[in-house]
Amino acid sequence: MVRSNALVVLVSVGLGLLGPACKSQRKPKEGGSSDAGVVLGPVGAKVSGRLSQEVRKRGRAMVVRVGGADHVQNNDHVDLVALFPAPKTGEPVTVTVLQNVIVLSAEPAAWVDAPAWDLTVLVLPEEAEILGLARKVGRLHASLRNPGDVGGLDEVARTSVDTLVAGDRAKALLKMRAAVIDKVGSPDPHKLVRRSGPLSGLIPKHGRALSLPLAGLGPVRPGDRVDLLWVATGPRVRGSIGRIMSERLVVLSVDGPDRATLLVVPMEAALLVLAADQGDLTALLRNPEDLATTSFDMPATLETLLTGKRAGAGQLDGPP
Repeated sequence: MVRSNALVVLVSVGLGLLGPACKSQRKPKEGGSSDAGVVLGPVGAKVSGRLSQEVRKRGRAMVVRVGGADHVQNNDHVDLVALFPAPKTGEPVTVTVLQNVIVLSAEPAAWVDAPAWDLTVLVLPEEAEILGLARKVGRLHASLRNPGDVGGLDEVARTSVDTLVAGDRAKALLKMRAAVIDKVGSPDPHKLVRRSGPLSGLIPKHGRALSLPLAGLGPVRPGDRVDLLWVATGPRVRGSIGRIMSERLVVLSVDGPDRATLLVVPMEAALLVLAADQGDLTALLRNPEDLATTSFDMPATLETLLTGKRAGAGQLDGPP
C-alpha cells in the first residue's frame, strides 16, 4: 500500500501535477547561481579533492545507477527517465522525472549484467526524493544533452505499452524532430566519425543523445540515418507485433556490435527506453536523402504472417 501511494506521487510529479519538480528548478544565472541561492556551480568546474566542496548551498550530491550513460562525462548535463510499474495496473511506464541535471562524476558500475553507470548528480533535496523513489520502485536511464541547452519540457507525458502499440506518439515525435532538430541541423557526419572529445558538445539544441541496445548494426556508421523496428511478444501487446517505432534517426555513435547512441527529441527518450525494455529494437539503415515515412497505421501481427498481405505492398524507387 505504501508503494502504491509512493508511485502515485512519482507519476504525479513526472506529469507535472505536483509543481515544477520535473522541470529543472536549477536555472543558473550568469556565474552559475540560481534565484533561490547558490545551487549549481559554474558549468565545467573540475571535481578535485573532496566532492563536498563542489556541492553548492541547497544542493545535494547523490549517486544513482543508470542505464544509457555510455558517453556521459564529468560536468555533462542529462535528463533522467524512470521506468517503473504504474499504480493499480502494474503496467510498465516511463516518465522523464528530472531534466538538465549536472553530473559531477560518472563511473561504470561493477558487478552488473547489463551496461550500467554510477552517476553522482547535483540535485535539490526535493529532487533527491524523486530519484530515491524511482530507484527503489524501478530503474533510471540517462539521456545526454548539450550543456548550453537550458530548455526543457513544460509537460511530460507518461509512456505505456499501449502508447507503443498504438504508434500515434511515434508519428507525432517524428514531426517534432523534423521541426526542431532537422531545422537546426544534425551533427556533421565527418565530425562524428573523427570525434575525440565529449559527445555532448555535438548535440544540437532540443536534442538528446540516447544509448540503447540495438540489433542490425553491422553496416551502420556514425552519421547514418536509421529507422527502428520494434518487435514484441506477450500478453502486454496482446500477442506478437512488429512496428516501425522511429524513423530517420541520426546515429551519433556505434558503441559495439549491439549498442548505439541516437539523436532523439526529449519525449522520444522515454518512448524508446520503454520499447527497448519491452521488446527488441533493430536498426534499419536508410539513404540519408530519403525523406519518405512509413504509411502503415497498424503493426504487423501473426495474422499478417499467415495472410502475407503486406508482402510487396510497397514499391522501391530506382537506384539511389
